[in-house]
Amino acid sequence: MNDLRVLLDGFTFLECPRWHAGLLWVSEMHSDQVLAISEAGRLEAVVQLPGRPGGLGWLPDGRMLVVSTEQRQILRVDPDGVRVHADLGAVGVVEHPLNDMTVGPDGRCYVGEFGVEVHAWMRTNRPRVSTEGVGILGTIELPEGSLFVVEADGRIGQTVPGFRFPNGSNISADGSTFVVAETLGLRLSILELALGRLRRRETWDLGFTPDGISERDSEGCIWVADPVGCAVRRVAPGGRTVDMMRNRRRVYACAMGGSDGRSLFLCTSSTGDPRETVERRDARIEVATVQVGLATRTAADQPTVTTRSTGG
Repeated sequence: MNDLRVLLDGFTFLECPRWHAGLLWVSEMHSDQVLAISEAGRLEAVVQLPGRPGGLGWLPDGRMLVVSTEQRQILRVDPDGVRVHADLGAVGVVEHPLNDMTVGPDGRCYVGEFGVEVHAWMRTNRPRVSTEGVGILGTIELPEGSLFVVEADGRIGQTVPGFRFPNGSNISADGSTFVVAETLGLRLSILELALGRLRRRETWDLGFTPDGISERDSEGCIWVADPVGCAVRRVAPGGRTVDMMRNRRRVYACAMGGSDGRSLFLCTSSTGDPRETVERRDARIEVATVQVGLATRTAADQPTVTTRSTGG
């Protein structure tokens, strides 16, 4: 693959990148914006949203959905403004901040929750990591989080408990499986997906803390961000790392895309601490060209949508 290059920098904290409609969409989480970025680095602030935007996705009619992590809502960007699509906090489903989200082609949303105050938990357990290694994180007692299925009309559907900080996720190209990174479980969980229901879970042990993940490539592998290890790793079915790019900074998320499906976009930063990110503003989008591209190219990936700035 080609060496990494910086596409854009000077941000607070970038998360949840998605390649859609010929653009890279990303949440500028600690400045409450969603951005759209061209392959050439042209930047547009698409919408300003409250509550730290997280996971991104699109309904079949093209309207964008955005997770408001702190408000525990999924927001919908309509032509006339922002609306609440689903309020998981109001119905008592979620007690913790929401996290990343994948939206299927039918408009169903699959969203995870923190389950724990992660920054405080990590500060408490950092001494053990220093002396015993990162693998200890997968064994320390932890309040587990859940995954939630939200129907296309915003109704709350299935709740699937038992995840150690569910994070980045994707749906396979054929729609048969859902994959979620369990950051504090040091693993990926793979669940069968049928008619909008998740079942028959298996796990791939990784040995590192996965954060954001890409879609599967044409060989069935997934690029996985490893913030603690300052790297992004290409993981084969079963969990074995078959390729890796190291970085001088922490890699928090990644996405595959580009006009040929072979661009790997990374969200990097020196820190994930909310206060420090605002002070430093050193978050970047970095990009490399990889040998194996996306599994499929769909109409939704083509440059057919013109973004419209609604704030920011």
